[in-house]
Parts: sequence; structure tokens; C-alpha cells
Amino acid sequence: MPPTQAKADRLAALLEPAFGKAAFRVNRKRPLSFICGGTSGNGILALRHQFLDRVTVPPVRIIPVLAERTFAHQLVERNLQKFEEFLASTADCVLVFVESPGSFAETGLFAALPHVVEKTFIINTREESQKISFLNTGPIKLIRRASQFDTVFELAEKTVSASDASGRVVRI
Repeated sequence: MPPTQAKADRLAALLEPAFGKAAFRVNRKRPLSFICGGTSGNGILALRHQFLDRVTVPPVRIIPVLAERTFAHQLVERNLQKFEEFLASTADCVLVFVESPGSFAETGLFAALPHVVEKTFIINTREESQKISFLNTGPIKLIRRASQFDTVFELAEKTVSASDASGRVVRI
């Protein structure tokens, strides 16, 4: 047996007893929500993080998933597009805060994936949503038509209030 296979077998043997424990089970009574958007910087808290600050206080009604907090090694060692496609495929909802170049790319990616577009929910600022742009007339328009959420939520300001957060969670 090659050395790498022997190591894999030993690792599997060590982990095997753990897989029967309840701690490794996910409670799917709350929707698994893949949250995408910008990163905070220059003293400005990204909309995505404002939302997370509001929805991660008890009672927590969703299970939020962030790519960068899931499997950090995937962000460096693997193809990030395939990794995010995997996360989006397994989530009950893909919530995209359209606020940064990365989230613009994610919006286009998820709009192009038939198995993901139907569970994608877009949060856009009213200021940006009024602009005639490729993003608004292409991927966001397609998501608006194909998503089970049947809408794109527009924030009046670049802040997420408690009622905004609560209202979005209810829709998920």
C-alpha cells in the first residue's frame, strides 16, 4: 500500500468514531444561508457584516455561512469559484449584498448557475439599483425573474437596520 494511502487509512480510522456523535450533525430546521458581500475596511462596516451582527443574536433563525470562515485553506489552495459554487449548491439560500467587486462577480456567477439562481436573494442599495448597468440589467434582472424569492431588496441607505435584517430572515 502506498504511504499516502496508509496515512489516509489511519486518519479515517481515527475519525470514524467521531462521525456517529451528535456534535457533527447539522440542525436543518434553520435554513443554511450562504452570505456573500463586501469586507469591512477603513472604519466602514460592510452591509454583509451589519446584517450578520443583527441576525447572529439569539434567537438565531438562520445558519449563516461565510466562505472565508468555512474552510480557509480552500481560499488559498483551490479554485474559489468551484468552492463558492459548492457552498451555494448546498445552502438553502444564497444572500448576496451587492457592495464590492467580489460580490459583483458572485452575482454574475450565481445568476449563471440554474441550480443556484432559484435560491439567490439579492440585497442592493437603492442608489446602485437605480443605475443602468450591466449588473442591474443582466445578472440581477435574471435573478429577480428566476429566484423563488421573487424580488431584489433595495436598501434606502448603506446601513442594515434591525427591521431590515429581521425582514430578510423571515423571507429566507
